[in-house]
Amino acid sequence: MANIQNDNLPNNSAYYHDNLPTFEDDYNSTGFPSKKPSSLGDWKKILLLVLIAAVALFGLFFNKIFGEDSSGWSDWTDQLPANVTADDYWIESKTVLLTTSPSEQLAGWNVYDTITGSGSTDWSQWSEIPVSPSATREVNTTTWYQYQDVIYKEVLVWNQPGEWVVLRESTNEHKIEETATVYPYYYFLCPKCGQRMPNRYCGPQWGGCGKTDIPSETHLFYFWFPISFEEAGMQPFYDAQWNGEPFYCTTGIDNSLYFRSKDRTPKPGYRYTTASVQTTQTLTEWSAPSPVQPSASASRYVRSVIMYQYRDLNGSTLYCYYCWADNAPGNIPAELNVQAVTVYRCRKK
Repeated sequence: MANIQNDNLPNNSAYYHDNLPTFEDDYNSTGFPSKKPSSLGDWKKILLLVLIAAVALFGLFFNKIFGEDSSGWSDWTDQLPANVTADDYWIESKTVLLTTSPSEQLAGWNVYDTITGSGSTDWSQWSEIPVSPSATREVNTTTWYQYQDVIYKEVLVWNQPGEWVVLRESTNEHKIEETATVYPYYYFLCPKCGQRMPNRYCGPQWGGCGKTDIPSETHLFYFWFPISFEEAGMQPFYDAQWNGEPFYCTTGIDNSLYFRSKDRTPKPGYRYTTASVQTTQTLTEWSAPSPVQPSASASRYVRSVIMYQYRDLNGSTLYCYYCWADNAPGNIPAELNVQAVTVYRCRKK
């Protein structure tokens, strides 16, 4: 069979006409064509041999040409020689169906040739996904770049609220004010044992250490809370008194001991919360890879990435099939692109 290039795959009747097995084949060592047929390209050589050969060998020569079988019929061919006419030969015709397929087997069809493909697919797009080369895959690599921007932003960070006070202060965008009615509380803090007492005496009968001179200048603490004495749940502090009046205390504010001030007058109170300015930074997502290398800076990080592209090498085999039209399988798929060719054979009368 003729060799067919990959970019000229058979898809029309011309191919099948040119590549169908004919009854003329390459000459064997005797000068006669072999059993398997070939093209009619050497017909002139055959005619020259006919003129030289003896008349007695004429019939035998033609029998060789036609690949005559035991019944005397030649092989099938898509074109008989011009001198083969119905006057001297019985001639039969038949329709053969031809197609090609990458499948090694097609039910009801016979393989008469194969075509090995060559070439490759188009190169793929560049990708970060690694690809390994192989016998059927070619791989290219290159370096591309990505960048990530640093975004700086100033934000206000609010602190915890301060203590309640009765002296009003100025405010601004970094300082906010709360107001409430506040009540006075106090305690003396013993510098020796750390107990809270209603006066400068840290009495043992009240759980103290007996120290008698707690300094009021440094260890007397006043507080304002927006909690009334009734809400705080004041209770007498043991038997401690001042000018015959009991000291009242509570632990209902923050579970610590506080005493009710002698001046029990509530006042307008103020509490302030301040904010500090802090600079924060966030990172953007890495950009899509690009062959252009950006400049790195304090606000832009740059990194390199390996990119891959590949193409697959096409070494597939295409199989050429035939079957007789009168014995063709049913429901032939349209994608087989079947071609019908009329072939002939003859026998000397």
